[in-house]
Amino acid sequence: MTLLYTGVRKDDARLRAGAFHDLQTVAQVQLAAVPRRGGGGEGAGDLVVWDKVPGFVVEPPAALRDRLVGFRDPFVVQTEGTARLAEKHIVVGGGLRGEGGTALVYTARDVCGEWKFRGPLCSDKSGVTGPIWECPFVVGVPVEGAAAAGGGGTVDVLSVGHFPPDTTRTHVWLGRYDADAFSYDIDSAAGPYLVDHGDAAYAPTCYVDGVGRVVLYGWVMERPGADTGRSAGCMTVPRVLSAVRGAPDGRLRLRQAPHPGLAGLREGPGWALPGPRVLAAGESVPLAPGVRGGAFEVELALRDPGGAGGGGVVELMVAGAAEAATVAVDTRGRTATFGVSPAGQRGDKACPCEPDAGGTLRVRVFVDASCVEVFCGATGQVITRRVHPGGGGLAFAVRHCGGSGSVEVTAATLWKMGSIWA
Repeated sequence: MTLLYTGVRKDDARLRAGAFHDLQTVAQVQLAAVPRRGGGGEGAGDLVVWDKVPGFVVEPPAALRDRLVGFRDPFVVQTEGTARLAEKHIVVGGGLRGEGGTALVYTARDVCGEWKFRGPLCSDKSGVTGPIWECPFVVGVPVEGAAAAGGGGTVDVLSVGHFPPDTTRTHVWLGRYDADAFSYDIDSAAGPYLVDHGDAAYAPTCYVDGVGRVVLYGWVMERPGADTGRSAGCMTVPRVLSAVRGAPDGRLRLRQAPHPGLAGLREGPGWALPGPRVLAAGESVPLAPGVRGGAFEVELALRDPGGAGGGGVVELMVAGAAEAATVAVDTRGRTATFGVSPAGQRGDKACPCEPDAGGTLRVRVFVDASCVEVFCGATGQVITRRVHPGGGGLAFAVRHCGGSGSVEVTAATLWKMGSIWA
């Protein structure tokens, strides 16, 4: 196992003067480390203690040195096209002065050996990304269901984070990486689409696990003035990636599903709302009254009963003493909206929430202290936000909060979640 990472040396005087984070202000090189094997004291052999690979340094390419404004976050490309090759393909995030963000492509037979610079991967002409691409990755994901009949069992996902100004926005394209040309055909790819529709998740990366699943995880940004050291450095729950056809245009979308291993953290059978139950306008039902704890999963399944005036907005409320999270699902508009109260200047965040083949809208919500993640609908859109409930317990409820028609709650289940460290 080898860890590739970026070494950084800052010029604090230039930063204090407001200089841009280019290579003159923040020097960047690629480095490598390997886990210490036995005899190294506490932590040796369990991926806690790592040693730098002596003499291994990848400097920015000389051909672009005067134009390059970023050089960080290496990732080994994992696609069907690269799996057959003897050389590894590696992308490093960056940007070209006056042109915007890009990723640089390298090849190497040994990631700790000589890297050959092959050129820029591609550039974004849509204008949605910033001057530097952070944490880029290129990985092949399976295409689900009928989409596979359109040609090929996988599609290559390109993911790039923004820097600056909004480091919590990451976009993806679904297309094809050409391993022979060292390029990604971004112009004909589907996208760009947001990885997360909230205001907290950022810098995602992914890996392919032992059974071939592509698993994504990312950081959850602290909220200035609200988060303490105890909640800093949090990660999202792991998400399994695939591609599906999405409404309304039928183009490929990135689908994110909670990792199936999360079900193993559920404590007991959970609390289920007896039903199915039809909620009339204005009706509210508590979930698991008196439950205590700081980590929960809630699964909600809704149907529009049909007929004139049917449907409406059903809201899941997670209320604490200080703040509350509300997830409102519009069964007619097919959207999910995540609000925080008191709202202050944060506003709501929304995303599509598509029904499954049977017409049911499904939402899964994970609450882990101040981190709240909402997985929405059949196309697996995600909203991640920070919500600080304050002291005391949480109260959960489902209520009909919009529209005059009724909504059928086919399932509403809450589980208390245990720790991954138990």
